[in-house]
Amino acid sequence: MIFAVYLLMAYLVGSIPSGVLLARAMRAADPRHGDDKKIRAITFVLDFLKGFLPVIFAYLYWPDDSFPAAIGAFFAVLGHCYSIFLFFQGGKGLAAGAGALFPLAPFAMLVALAAWGFSYYVFRIKPQAALIAILSFFGALFIFGTAPHLLAVAGACALMMVRRHRADLDGLLAGVVSR
Repeated sequence: MIFAVYLLMAYLVGSIPSGVLLARAMRAADPRHGDDKKIRAITFVLDFLKGFLPVIFAYLYWPDDSFPAAIGAFFAVLGHCYSIFLFFQGGKGLAAGAGALFPLAPFAMLVALAAWGFSYYVFRIKPQAALIAILSFFGALFIFGTAPHLLAVAGACALMMVRRHRADLDGLLAGVVSR
């Protein structure tokens, strides 16, 4: 029962539309449509925390077991990508996924963040950098070794993120680059 309540809480925390609420509070353009860099930067931090906090809570409540934290990470990213408050629309999952998976696999996440930064610096294409970061995260998980349940959760989160980036990736493959 407690675990089910925790998963619901992780989903609801992930569902909070932080960028939309922040833009409304600051009377700025909706970050889903606008290009206000200040709003996007603050939204990144808030979305990272939406993934991070439920996982940390699980580690505090179940300190000897990473399974609840891993499942909570998935639910936080699920809530971010398919928010109940936005009629099951939402973000693409990168910031929330980074926040959720960082406590579970910090070295792999650092590799993924470095890969994203390098790829974006070289190519200046966000969807390509995102895909490279996701693949780098998996590569690092295999290199560093990880528990099977973490690999499964990371895979599910990665598939969700790639699906949310599908339009961008289709455009990239067609030569219509969304930077």
